[in-house]
Amino acid sequence: MAIKSVVKDGEKYNATLTYAWGDSPEWHTKKGSSDYSGEIKKNDEGRWELFFKSPRRPFKFYFDKDSLFGVTGTSEATLRRIN
Repeated sequence: MAIKSVVKDGEKYNATLTYAWGDSPEWHTKKGSSDYSGEIKKNDEGRWELFFKSPRRPFKFYFDKDSLFGVTGTSEATLRRIN
């Protein structure tokens, strides 16, 4: 996932991002990517989170230092910044 732009809108930020995936024969999936619009805002616990909705499911990632930790349905992911 790459966050391409972020624009402040009151208490939240609007984000434009690209979500990409690789080939996965076990999931019958071919590599690809999609562009999405999302929101970055503080949740009820005071943690920053990124939320966006794909046609199939919502995605929610929590910011933790230099990483994003995400949960969607039965999947979990940790994304780290690469310098």
